[in-house]
Amino acid sequence: MIKASYEARMPASSTERPRSEFERIGDQHDLMMRFVRSLARPGRKSGELERLDPRIFYPEDYEGMAFKPDLYIVEPAAIDELEDVKKKRDEARVEQLRSAIRAMSWASHGRTDDDVAATLASDFLRKAQSEAERDIDSQKGFDFAHADPAEWTRVLNTLGKNGACKGDLVEKPTRFVEKKIVEAWKDLIGEFKDKKKRESDWPTSYPVAVDPPKLSEPVRRADDRLVNLRHIRDQLYFWRLYPQHCMYAKSRGQ
Repeated sequence: MIKASYEARMPASSTERPRSEFERIGDQHDLMMRFVRSLARPGRKSGELERLDPRIFYPEDYEGMAFKPDLYIVEPAAIDELEDVKKKRDEARVEQLRSAIRAMSWASHGRTDDDVAATLASDFLRKAQSEAERDIDSQKGFDFAHADPAEWTRVLNTLGKNGACKGDLVEKPTRFVEKKIVEAWKDLIGEFKDKKKRESDWPTSYPVAVDPPKLSEPVRRADDRLVNLRHIRDQLYFWRLYPQHCMYAKSRGQ
């Protein structure tokens, strides 16, 4: 365990700039704040969410665009719920949670666009191909199914200029990257299985200037993988949540 209904309304032409009343990016932040507020409901253990915000945990802290929760506290809860609603086929809630996750995530890792995400996806593809070749060699030449290279290729195709902007062609690579993020979280948490004190070696998404966490090398590697996957996921989420912007951008070769 790491334990708004939406209708995509497309412009008449993919070269038409999306109008301001459609696909408001600011709505993502509102959804995120509402989700985080729900985590602070009565009955939570004292201190359980004390690191959601660097300021004191008051309701007014949620009212401005400056609010950014610590991903290493809140993201696992959002991912757990996302995986649950995907199993229930609650597509409206899937979209809401993806919006909340992207709003809490995108500012934590620096700029992401198709080029940045594609470069990182290419790195994951190369690693997956190497692992597949090693697995085949270890089986003394007998081939067997190894899905990751094909899935990373699908991600790259989606991020490219001619990639899709809606439907299963985007949903399948998005779900694949979501699965990889679940695995990355499990790997990160696994590094703390036998540790009694986690505070000094637990990552944070805050730009800590004083007394930053002292990550061990295994934790740093696990965290780097998680951050790189977030870059890719957040770009796929952008296209998944805003197909009008996607069609406009790709029609202009952006």
